[in-house]
Amino acid sequence: MNKDYISKCMQSKELNKMVKDSKTLPLIAELHHLYGVEVMRPLGLQIVYDERNYEDKPAYYYEKIHNPNSSKWKDLEEQEQHDKEDNVTSKSELSKDCFMLGLNGVPYGAVYCTHSSISDNLLFCIRLSKDVKERGTTDTDKRTLKSFKVAQIIKGIKKRDAMPTCMVGFTRDNFTVLHEGLSKRDWEYQVDDVYRFNTKQMKAMFLNVIKKEPLSHEVSQELNETSLKIDKVNNAIEQLDKSFTHNILESDIHLIGASNSDSLVVIKGAFKKMETWQEGMNSSLKHMFIIKDQEHVKTIEDSKYFDVLASTVVMMKMAMEDKSNIHGFIPFSKYRDSTLRKTLLENNGVNIIEQETYPHFTSIWLGIPNVGEVIV
Repeated sequence: MNKDYISKCMQSKELNKMVKDSKTLPLIAELHHLYGVEVMRPLGLQIVYDERNYEDKPAYYYEKIHNPNSSKWKDLEEQEQHDKEDNVTSKSELSKDCFMLGLNGVPYGAVYCTHSSISDNLLFCIRLSKDVKERGTTDTDKRTLKSFKVAQIIKGIKKRDAMPTCMVGFTRDNFTVLHEGLSKRDWEYQVDDVYRFNTKQMKAMFLNVIKKEPLSHEVSQELNETSLKIDKVNNAIEQLDKSFTHNILESDIHLIGASNSDSLVVIKGAFKKMETWQEGMNSSLKHMFIIKDQEHVKTIEDSKYFDVLASTVVMMKMAMEDKSNIHGFIPFSKYRDSTLRKTLLENNGVNIIEQETYPHFTSIWLGIPNVGEVIV
């Protein structure tokens, strides 16, 4: 077996043997040959036989994918063992012949083999992170391709434009900078508040404009204070625009991402202004994020960029010490504490970017702009 089928940072004797003996090896080999995808990790596969004959539909098989290190998977294994000991016919079977494939550490698809209700031959399968079919027996079936032949799987991938890509889909909207603890949107909300005049002020301004009546000292003082607030807001927005341009749009950005606790993805990239963008188009399309370098590593210390990221990682470890996390410094993917995210951005200059899709595919990223030279 070609060890290149497995990501270098994940290779082990155990995983090498699992892939070598896998029924999915022909599919893994072809996807690796065509697209360079690699095995990232093994997964737990539960094949369920559904014999409910509803709406005159025949019995069929469907599959559930689990984290083999989870308590749920261990419970399933225990139940399977009890069923065997009690001679109980189970409606499902468990297998570890299932693997997550990825491109440079970013999950692409889970490959496995399953039974067919019309043949004794096994079906090759790949479950992707997005729907590729309009219909399916289950929700997961809509993003799963199955065939007795590897060539048909490849044909289905190409037909549905579901080839793996190294583009991770970051836009300028994923990044934020702060001024005095507030984002540009926060400051823009204040503009509306500043321009809210009470009845007395509106009447005085109306009479001043229409009948040239002088403003009272009290109203003049109130309007002067309002003018100062407007200047402050406009100045803050101007500073934020400058900071965003320098720190985000005109500088290299490092990203540290994880979809699992066993490895990390480190990316170095930058935004490039698109010449095709025109006024009236979505502002998020004005710049495209270009990846300059991407690596899949076991730990952050293994990254070639660790020296420039070390101080940020240390600060993140301190910030996440008593909070749900993976790798010791990345917020857990289900952790949606807006206060925490704002604190991490304000204190550490780190954007938390969650790319949520489906279980086993969701990635959480730390966006670290302009390492070592942040303008605030």
